[in-house]
Amino acid sequence: MERLKKYSLHGRGIGFFLGLTALAAAFSCRTAATPSRNAGWSRASLTALEQRTQAIDAELASLAELSMRNGLGTGGFRSLPGDTPNRREWVRIDWMQDRPIDQITLVPAIRRRSRTGFQADGFPVEFKLIAGSARNPGGTVIAAFSAADHLLPRIAPVTVSFPPVSASWIRLEADLLSRSTKDNRFALQLAEIMVFSGLENIALHSPVQVSSDGQGTSLAIYKEALVDGQTPYVMDAARGPESPASVSNITGVENPALTIDLGETYPLDELRMHALEVTDTVPQTTESATGIPFHMRVEGAERPDFSDAVLLLEYRRTPPYETGPILMQRFPKTPCRYVRLSVAEPYRGKRYAWLAFAEIELLSKSRNVSRGRRFQTSYAAEYAQHLDALTDGSNLYGEILPIRTWVEQLARRHSLESERAVIAEELTRRYARQQRLLQQMTWLTALLLAGTVFAVLLLRILQMNNIARIRERFAADLHDELGANIHTIGLIQEMAVESLDTPEQAAELLQRSRELTRRTGTAVRHCISLQEAGGQLNDLPDAMHKAARRILADLEYDLSIEGEALLETLRPRTRTDLFLFYKECLVNISRHADADHFSTTLTAGPKTIRLVIADNGQGIGQEIPASLQRRARLLRAQLTICSPETGGTEIILQLRRRRWRPRRFKEHNDER
Repeated sequence: MERLKKYSLHGRGIGFFLGLTALAAAFSCRTAATPSRNAGWSRASLTALEQRTQAIDAELASLAELSMRNGLGTGGFRSLPGDTPNRREWVRIDWMQDRPIDQITLVPAIRRRSRTGFQADGFPVEFKLIAGSARNPGGTVIAAFSAADHLLPRIAPVTVSFPPVSASWIRLEADLLSRSTKDNRFALQLAEIMVFSGLENIALHSPVQVSSDGQGTSLAIYKEALVDGQTPYVMDAARGPESPASVSNITGVENPALTIDLGETYPLDELRMHALEVTDTVPQTTESATGIPFHMRVEGAERPDFSDAVLLLEYRRTPPYETGPILMQRFPKTPCRYVRLSVAEPYRGKRYAWLAFAEIELLSKSRNVSRGRRFQTSYAAEYAQHLDALTDGSNLYGEILPIRTWVEQLARRHSLESERAVIAEELTRRYARQQRLLQQMTWLTALLLAGTVFAVLLLRILQMNNIARIRERFAADLHDELGANIHTIGLIQEMAVESLDTPEQAAELLQRSRELTRRTGTAVRHCISLQEAGGQLNDLPDAMHKAARRILADLEYDLSIEGEALLETLRPRTRTDLFLFYKECLVNISRHADADHFSTTLTAGPKTIRLVIADNGQGIGQEIPASLQRRARLLRAQLTICSPETGGTEIILQLRRRRWRPRRFKEHNDER
């Protein structure tokens, strides 16, 4: 039963160790899982971050690509540069009549930087947009931006949507400028400003006023370039069928022209010519707007013979900067069914004259009404390639989008990519934290495994030590109890032989020998606990008196006990060990001391117990008998033996009363 209790206690100790390890692991995980507060997404779950990333990727796949154009073109507008960013620069665009507007798009001027690649150059940091009319000459602020809006860095346009406002002009006022990489000074620079009424860009080719003009010697930077319809991008919708450009060799052709029947009469007001895509070779082998005539007349009519023709516009292109991927020309709204493009001055290459377009759009109320219709040529068909591509609604990169839809998608792409970068940074931090946690858990698992192995080994060692201790106690109990009893039996038998002449005394001695023999048999069966061997230790002083009379019946002795009340508080095992130690001392005195008197003093104090046994015999020398050493070790007591000057031997046993001790010793040793 004692061993079962010991194993249970050991198991609880191991469980406590494993519990501490698990608690440390949990605390480590909880501590490492404390989220960062550096980003708005830091409080979102990992699943939410991953799902948002997937949603962004799915939406990005449906948006137009931010593809930079090549070749020559206008550079937009740039104000006079200055040395300080805190000054006001403004731009005003008038379209002369009140129109409902609901979106303004600002296209940044783009500059290629050696380390960061393409970046907006001179885009304002803090600015506001004001819309006004003749009825509202002071205007109304419809949007304002500051540095906290983090518009930079970017290469995409900024689209500002708002509830429809009736206006005849808009004004951009910049109060905090950014540094231009051209001269490292501060200026307001933009490539294009678009003002949308529905799908129509009513700012196209409208009058422009500026606070200062920093054109200088550049022929490609001027205020009118803000509304020429040219942007730094190629329309790359990244969806829909790809279509090659239509190319015609018109070398030697008299009055080449393209004619289209729209099927019905439409009020036309805009022509868009999509140029042949610039080659992607290095160096380029085609220039911007290759194949688009330098001089062209556009006529509209209600009759197929153009007998009622009306001149819609006369287009003249001044090389080399007034070119681009999309050439937009507005004209007064005119009802037309038939449209004719007549080439007055063709584009001439090194050897041939060319007429080339990726697409021709005729717009009525911002809708391309020429899509799906076929152009007819005034020259033989064998000189023309892919005439159907002129009105199939696609370019080399896919579907041709409405301008408003296109710039909205570019702006949306920038917003999503910026958001995705923040989420990707947060995910990277989370994954790194998970990796650290995994490493920590790996180490904790290894520690737990090592701790388990250690606990098992410790339990095994404790079990072995416990078995050895049980064996030692068993041997000590047998030796001390049986040795004393056998020695007493021998003494009684000697006394019985000497008293044969007195039958009554001999019979009494034989009866005592018989009783002691029976008690010895009982002690053999219950040597681990003398309490089961008759309960004689309920009264330790009485048991000590009886042992003295049995073992040293012919010796005089004195027995003094102090603190009997404290002795009763000792555990039975401790009282038993004290009694057996005392009996072994009496046996040694009987066998070796040759004394005629001995004394015993047992003192029980609050902290210590002291047992002193002295005789007047010949002494046993300085060497402590092994049986006494063993019993003192079981008691965890200090044992000394000395020979006083008066002669004889003095045995001193002193042990401390331990009111608390580790649980692993609780069952091995009695509480003192």
